[in-house]
Amino acid sequence: MATRAFDGCLGVEVFKDRDDPSRVVAVEHWASLEHDRAYRAWRDGEGRIVEGGGLFVSPPRLTVGVARDDV
Repeated sequence: MATRAFDGCLGVEVFKDRDDPSRVVAVEHWASLEHDRAYRAWRDGEGRIVEGGGLFVSPPRLTVGVARDDV
């Protein structure tokens, strides 16, 4: 919920793999790359999610994409 409330977050979609429930993909939509960078910096500091709390099986991997409607 903290992600969705963060300044510049336009929304988050979370998808769970049907065949492997431990695999989850979160698609975050940000107003700008600067908003996303501020969020990442916050998560690296005071907003850190404590590892080992059962949330992640492995460290998250970040991929930055651009929406395309010509593909």
